[in-house]
Amino acid sequence: MQLQAILLPPPEVIDGVLTAAKSVAIARPADEEAAGKGVGRLFKKGSRLPPLPPLEIVPIATPSVKVVRFGNVTNDDAERLGEALAKAAGEWRALNLHVVGIRVEQTSTQFLLTAELGGDTDLAWSLFRSVNDVARTQRFFLDRRSFQPAFAFASMTIGGEPNPTQLATVPEFALGDAESYTGPRWHATYLDLVSVPFAPNAPLEAVSEIPLVTDD
Repeated sequence: MQLQAILLPPPEVIDGVLTAAKSVAIARPADEEAAGKGVGRLFKKGSRLPPLPPLEIVPIATPSVKVVRFGNVTNDDAERLGEALAKAAGEWRALNLHVVGIRVEQTSTQFLLTAELGGDTDLAWSLFRSVNDVARTQRFFLDRRSFQPAFAFASMTIGGEPNPTQLATVPEFALGDAESYTGPRWHATYLDLVSVPFAPNAPLEAVSEIPLVTDD
């Protein structure tokens, strides 16, 4: 299985970013000079620009804050890691987090809508380092890509095109209210170990749930 440690935003957080993302649009060049840039390069300078293609937002099945990626592991190894993390988590504090803005991220195959996080981001970084430390003691192969306090929650298609990077030019986006959107606070009280299916946009599969320390 492809194993990850994640934080799961609650439904009201996901609903909020999806609603805010409705303000995202393909940017239209403001004048003839700007028409030579971005999406305007699809058309001749000075020509009447045709209507822009529709932008469709496709929600991700299970949006999550990816804390650590462990790579491909066996069921026994995943169980062993879960036990080690649960033992160490007695010293890891729960986090208060909230969304502080939405951006568009381009990958090799798609455009993603990503929510940036505020709140206890220092604790989130500390959690990232602590999980890595435990995993090393269990002799796990670690994906050392840098952790980011953010989560992708939707992909975007343009005019029904499943792979927008195949267009003649990469569009520029107007984020509108999404850029400064502030979401509701949530208390992240669990670190989840999940198996990531190979099928695109398939739901994550729970492996174990590790409680974090709360003040209750």
